[in-house]
Amino acid sequence: MVPELLGQTLLEGMACGTPAVCTNVASMPEVVVDQQTGFVVPPNDPTALRTKLEWLRDHPEDVTRLGQAGRLRVLQAFTWPAVVRHCLDVYERKSLTGGPKR
Repeated sequence: MVPELLGQTLLEGMACGTPAVCTNVASMPEVVVDQQTGFVVPPNDPTALRTKLEWLRDHPEDVTRLGQAGRLRVLQAFTWPAVVRHCLDVYERKSLTGGPKR
């Protein structure tokens, strides 16, 4: 099985204010900030996954906090305007420094 490259499902859930739980594969940890917007667990570790899901079940106030942080992260880093800003910033830095050295 090949992991999803970006984690579109994670982004959609986070945009709706839902804390995300993902495994530490591909770019998933770049989307979910562990213990801030959800949880990152080791792959193929059902015990770790169960522990985090039970924690979410038992801490509804923290679920709200994590969900709000996740939504804010999506709005700040993963919307089209945010991605375009990031790309333009990178291009600008490269043009100021003369681009990558070979």
